[in-house]
Amino acid sequence: MQKNETINWIATAFLYGEFKEQVDDQISKYDTFLVTNKHVLKNQIEIILRLKTIENNKIIEYPLQLVIEDKEIWHGHPSNLIDIAIIRINGGKLQEDGIKFFIFKSDRNILLKTEMIESGISLGDEIFLLGYPMGLVDLDSPVPVVRQGIIASMQNPMIKEYFLIDSQNYPGNSGGPVIYKPNINFIEGTKNYTKSRLIGVVNSYIMYNDVAVSLQTRQQVLILSQNSGLANVIPVDYINETIIDYHSKNK
Repeated sequence: MQKNETINWIATAFLYGEFKEQVDDQISKYDTFLVTNKHVLKNQIEIILRLKTIENNKIIEYPLQLVIEDKEIWHGHPSNLIDIAIIRINGGKLQEDGIKFFIFKSDRNILLKTEMIESGISLGDEIFLLGYPMGLVDLDSPVPVVRQGIIASMQNPMIKEYFLIDSQNYPGNSGGPVIYKPNINFIEGTKNYTKSRLIGVVNSYIMYNDVAVSLQTRQQVLILSQNSGLANVIPVDYINETIIDYHSKNK
């Protein structure tokens, strides 16, 4: 997504629709936002968005200035602990340009954390992780890489604002959507939620560190780090909070 002298694809983003009004039985209006992580946009002047056309799934690259007249156009969650960033997008312009796109609608396609708990979604339930892991994705492909996983913890014990998934997540996945996967098999006596919904944004994988110690000196000589297979996910609640904060500061 980053542009320097050459293009380096570094992250994932998706479109999110904030419900505004119901026009009639068939039509609703939404404000459209690009959602990703703060650390993806931080210190960047320009990014490139890869989108595809309706007609032939052709990839189109859209340059997007992040700094205009020394002011950043993207907006981050007000808390330093929440790694969510948004950019308001003109959905009508994308339609005019013949771009194929989907938005996660805030009134139809999401599950807030409290709704997850009320619906009986808990540890071990399955998820999908969508993204563009660096070095593992075909850049000519118009579709992301989809990986499966499970909810490992409803609350990261180190960062209470996040929850954990057990899924292989690599650089390039940052900012990607995490989607609940319905399952027809469930334990008798428990709730079974049957709809696929956006539940969060992947932030980062968690490293496992193993320490090598010298047999002679008993001193630490090397730290070996590897991907633990666990990843931090920011609940979708914080997308809504970021949008609310954006509106309050852009009245």
